[in-house]
Amino acid sequence: MSYTPSEARGQELQWLLTLTIGGTVVRVSDLEAEVDDVATGAVYVYAAGLDGVSPPALALGDLGSAPSASASVSFLWPSADGLADLLALDGDPSDAYGELALWVPGTDYSRRHVVVQGAARISGSGEPHELVDVEISLRLSDDLGLVPDATVTADRWPRAGSSLALPEGSVDAPYPLVFGAPGHLGSPALDAHTGWRVYVVELDGATSDNSANDATDLLHGGDAAMVGASILLTNATTGLSTTVTPARSQDLLGSVVVVATVALGDLAIADGDELWASATSSTPVGVVADNARGGGLSRAGNVARWLLLRAVAVPVDLAGSDLVALNAYRLDARVDAQRTPTELLADLLSLLPCAWAVTPDGLALRAWPSEDALEVARVGPDYGCERAGPVEYSEPNEVRDVQRIDYDLDAASGDYARSLTLGPDVRTLDASNVVLPSARHARARGRGAPTSYGFRVAEVLQADAVCDPGTAMALGAARARRNSRVRATVIYDCPAEYQFHGLGVVVRWVDADLGRDEAVRVMAIEHGTTRCRLTLETLGRTP
Repeated sequence: MSYTPSEARGQELQWLLTLTIGGTVVRVSDLEAEVDDVATGAVYVYAAGLDGVSPPALALGDLGSAPSASASVSFLWPSADGLADLLALDGDPSDAYGELALWVPGTDYSRRHVVVQGAARISGSGEPHELVDVEISLRLSDDLGLVPDATVTADRWPRAGSSLALPEGSVDAPYPLVFGAPGHLGSPALDAHTGWRVYVVELDGATSDNSANDATDLLHGGDAAMVGASILLTNATTGLSTTVTPARSQDLLGSVVVVATVALGDLAIADGDELWASATSSTPVGVVADNARGGGLSRAGNVARWLLLRAVAVPVDLAGSDLVALNAYRLDARVDAQRTPTELLADLLSLLPCAWAVTPDGLALRAWPSEDALEVARVGPDYGCERAGPVEYSEPNEVRDVQRIDYDLDAASGDYARSLTLGPDVRTLDASNVVLPSARHARARGRGAPTSYGFRVAEVLQADAVCDPGTAMALGAARARRNSRVRATVIYDCPAEYQFHGLGVVVRWVDADLGRDEAVRVMAIEHGTTRCRLTLETLGRTP
């Protein structure tokens, strides 16, 4: 557990650099230190040698953009041969891992505050007694996980039957994977529309269709809530559809799958036909929780948790993520290509009012603050904080008073079945206009040139992963509030304990000289042993 701001107040802080190279651990600090680890009984010895620590900077990754988390450190390797001796530990240090932490001398190793951990890139001149330079960064691109974790291959299909074959058009296709209930008809009922692509994995090799033997269609990779339910299967090539009852099975390599057996009398399927599936109700049919309780996953926080657990080679902080807040939103999404879990999650975060953050335990998710968010501290001259630069403002012409969201995607056609527009009054740009108070505020304060309709229209939000009208309304409103006013950004130089509040929290900006007394969000932190810097941003909401 890291230090709380009150615990760190007035305390001496020291840097701890830990490098793992070829199985060897190197420990360096500002001053020589012995750090007790009560849990293991170990005593870690940190050699004196840190020559310089560039202020490590952490910044939120809003709307799916990558978070910033990096640190540059220089130190003297305590040997006559310098870098050469260090690299002798491992001829290829490309897989080195680093951790830079703040530590209060005398406290347990478990209490250290990890500022950044991740891949370590080592460089230097190689001359004796010359500095070794290390860059430590936590990056989404370091994720080695894959979702889905399998593709259709000849060593997996067909499972049995001398006459069955794997159609060439299905080879190398990713195993289908869905969350929620993509393509469901909704209420009121819509025209049938497709949810996700499925593939024929067993087909009669002699006839190249299901006229003599049933076809087997792969509906989902891994267990799914659709087992035993009704799924609409559509042959887009012929335009015909049928309802199938999926069953749990295994491929030849033992991977759990969900398949449907389709006879000719139900739906004609020939080699090369394009098949799509759709949920027949709003009940989730896709991925189930790892504990197999609670049915299919559809709430955004639960989906995020499932994906974070599958990230590989990047640390994640589930406990420090705002997963409960994200469960206010429902997702009905398909995965139609193999991607890393963090890539998929970044796509979802581009829709959600949420940001990536870096904590002492790794990657976390921070929901945008609510109207009544708890303010954890006050920032301003009266609290030991000095403004470190001018107040900067977003462009007034970026203020928007109309936000449209297109949702409920027909995956085969690329068209959206529904649309919602949020604006300042009852005048409509389309038949689904909703009045939003923050849009009225934008109309009064924005200085952008209105359109021929008399509105300043934001870029359309295309929500491929949303079918639920309530979620569409909530997401559109959150985006509209963000765009409803000019946002101010300012940097303050603060006492060191402020950095332990973390990213994404809400603090009170109090500066009488600027006429400011309002809630703001901490967007970035520049860490240090004696002082720190916080980047603050006003909230995009109606005051």
